[in-house]
Amino acid sequence: MKRFCLFLSGCLLMALQSLAAPLFNPGSGVVEYNAYKPFADRPVKIHYYFPETADPATAQVLMLIPGAGRDAGPLLNAVREKLGKVNVIAFSLEFPAATYPVREYQEVGIRDQDGNLKKTADRTVQLPDRIFLFIKEHSAIQARRYDMIGHSAGGQFIHRFLLFHDSPYVDRAVVGAPGWFTFPDPSLPYPYGLKGTDRASDKVIARFLQKKMILQVGALDTDRGGVLRKTPEADAQGINRLDRARTFFAYLRGEAQRRGVPFGWTYCEVPGVGHSSGQMATYAMETLYCAGEGNTVFDPYSDWTSMAGTVPVRYHVRNEWLHRYDTAVEALGAPSDGEADCDVLLLGSSSIVLWNTVAEDLAPLKTVRRGYGGSTLRDQLLYFDQLTAGFHPKAVVIYCDNDLCGNEDDLTPLQYCDLYRIFCGRLREVFPEAQLYLLSIKYAPLQKNTWGKKAIANELLREYAQTEHGIHYVDVTTPMLSPEGQAQDEYFAGDSLHLSPKGYAVWTSVLRPMLNSSRPKN
Repeated sequence: MKRFCLFLSGCLLMALQSLAAPLFNPGSGVVEYNAYKPFADRPVKIHYYFPETADPATAQVLMLIPGAGRDAGPLLNAVREKLGKVNVIAFSLEFPAATYPVREYQEVGIRDQDGNLKKTADRTVQLPDRIFLFIKEHSAIQARRYDMIGHSAGGQFIHRFLLFHDSPYVDRAVVGAPGWFTFPDPSLPYPYGLKGTDRASDKVIARFLQKKMILQVGALDTDRGGVLRKTPEADAQGINRLDRARTFFAYLRGEAQRRGVPFGWTYCEVPGVGHSSGQMATYAMETLYCAGEGNTVFDPYSDWTSMAGTVPVRYHVRNEWLHRYDTAVEALGAPSDGEADCDVLLLGSSSIVLWNTVAEDLAPLKTVRRGYGGSTLRDQLLYFDQLTAGFHPKAVVIYCDNDLCGNEDDLTPLQYCDLYRIFCGRLREVFPEAQLYLLSIKYAPLQKNTWGKKAIANELLREYAQTEHGIHYVDVTTPMLSPEGQAQDEYFAGDSLHLSPKGYAVWTSVLRPMLNSSRPKN
């Protein structure tokens, strides 16, 4: 009997030890989660990668939420190489489409199939935090909080998860390229707003605006194909994911300002990337964990002030670099008697120099070009007096994009727009009655890697012009793009950089009506 009791004790001890064995150990694997009773019949698969180099006592935890294909494994593999270089353990959640349709996944289970609000305990929003606690319970991981990265449908999941659930465990979240959004707008019916939900309160909205969220979208994510929602309500947010992300971020920022609450969100357009889950996830992970490697999040709106404020010029360049166009500017000379009182003075770089048909294109307006190839806003400011002295224009047209052309000495979009505002301020001092026209930056095929920052710069210029009387943003970029948002070769010369006659025809078609509409009537 004594031996039998010892045998039973040994078996019990072995069983307890087996139950206590960690489920998440260094290496990779898949663990099924069904520990939360309301979802016990709809398990979620947890794909994980626990680098051998990670220290569970200090490692950060990253939760990945995949797109509509629920491709948890590939999303995890996309960031795997980087995980081995940082102290991060990653978990990618697979919500099977058969048991988690759009209503339960992208829309995080707020409503049942009849459109009725579900009890809080029965919503999909309950799962990420419970899975995080389950991971900690079955591993040596000591992290108190976790970060999130979601792409496409995963980006939809994350922003709604944090809108409809106040997680005590989420630290930072990257909302990657959602197809459409739920706005924290209590007057807009769900799922496009909060009307008809239990989260349409000022306190909920204020908390959401203050959360540490990064809205990330590919600068080339302009395709309207595939599973992109095309309802009238979704299209009101924009015609593609890029437009919708800009609209959503602008709304959030405006709401934070209107409500007087700190704004925790930042915005990032990933240059040269379309709707690629792997590239977006890698970029997001580097943004969160690999500071100094070039992929940094910045808020292009954070320092946006009016011209009335003092705008510091935040750049440092060699003195000889600034003076490299001394000879070219000297050759422009002083205006002739016939040029001084022009209707339109055009300033800028080679795109202005090469507009040889501008006199005919903008006739009967009298035009004068004062451009020189390769110029930047930095040297335009240096040569400002030489470029403008003696003129009395009714309008000034400006085009200069060489501060953002992919060189080592490039400015950031925010620095570029700082200089643009200073430049416009100088123009207003010498031409107080003139209307100023800011031509948007073109997306040259040769410089595709710069489109992302140029898109941000264009958006900043648009916003600036909207707040200043007598300054007009001229969008000559969009008409030269295909429906998919790609540059079309017919509008560019053989060098894929400068404009063709068809390109200048587009400029004319957009600019000329604007010049005529603001021209004083005799």
